[in-house]
Amino acid sequence: MTNEHNRITCVIVEDEPLAQNIYHRYLGKLPDIDLIATCNNAVEAISVIQSKKPDFILLDINMPEMSGFEMLNVLRLHKPLVIFSTAYVEHALKSYDFDALDYLLKPVSFEKFIRSIEKVKEMKSMKDGVRGGNGWLSVAQETQEENDSAFVKFDKKNLRLFFSNITMIQAMEDYLKIFLKEPINTLGYIVIRMTMKEIEAKLPEQGFLRISRSFIVNFQDVMALEGNEIKLKDTRRLQIGRTFRDDVRKKIEGITF
Repeated sequence: MTNEHNRITCVIVEDEPLAQNIYHRYLGKLPDIDLIATCNNAVEAISVIQSKKPDFILLDINMPEMSGFEMLNVLRLHKPLVIFSTAYVEHALKSYDFDALDYLLKPVSFEKFIRSIEKVKEMKSMKDGVRGGNGWLSVAQETQEENDSAFVKFDKKNLRLFFSNITMIQAMEDYLKIFLKEPINTLGYIVIRMTMKEIEAKLPEQGFLRISRSFIVNFQDVMALEGNEIKLKDTRRLQIGRTFRDDVRKKIEGITF
């Protein structure tokens, strides 16, 4: 029997009956997922999500009255984990601006659906770990001069985190997502409870660049400064915050030949 503490709650926000039926069938095969509501539109979903507080939502993007993107703007604070689903591949990049956990292109196969659900489970486990004490413990120093790593409490163990393995850090409400070049899980990042100000003070000053209220990037991973965007080695593009632009340009131009 599944432990009640480990059960995960879900709300479907989808206006297409066929897609609803597919998700119902898929979720019916997963005993540790509780489907607590199915909403036909985003307007209905807002009140349901605010009252029931599901762990994650399966969210269509193109819906009448209000799109999935517009709905998330309303729920910007305290929103659940989001798996987008749509028939339009051009929405994929925009979905990650809303910190989507995953993106499913219709028609959705059970195999791809399961992969997304595994990401939900992994993320929920990490968030539970944050509440249970995941965080920065200490800088690991073998010598006075060396400062290349730190110990973080993650998944009930003390994990050594090498600064060179960090691609970027993203602020997410009351915790941080640390993206890794050599991942230790399927998500590609770990989650710890810490503020951006606190982690900035811990990181080596020359190795990292704060580009906005939400992002710090590893300077070694910056490939280009294009307008008001930073392009990383992994092809990700991040917007530079208005109040950070002058500082970012000075630091980049300071090492330009």
